[in-house]
Amino acid sequence: MSGQTTLEPGRSKVYSTRPVGLGTTLFAQCSDKGDSVLGWHIELCCKPLNKQPLEAGQPWQTSISEGRGALVTVSNQGFNDIKVWTDY
Repeated sequence: MSGQTTLEPGRSKVYSTRPVGLGTTLFAQCSDKGDSVLGWHIELCCKPLNKQPLEAGQPWQTSISEGRGALVTVSNQGFNDIKVWTDY
């Protein structure tokens, strides 16, 4: 599991995903101060930026296994901090 990183508004972090045949999960939790928006994008394919609104304090997770063996850029598209990490 990767360590937790706090993304301030406008900041991003790049994660690698597991190789083909293995899955990777992205986790996020919005700060208690207010709502925010998490963005993530698989770098090595023609996929659009995914956006997920998060309420204050809300934990959230999704599979980013579609990008097996690729890099995924995770960004804070909102106005409050978001903690992010993966299971890889």
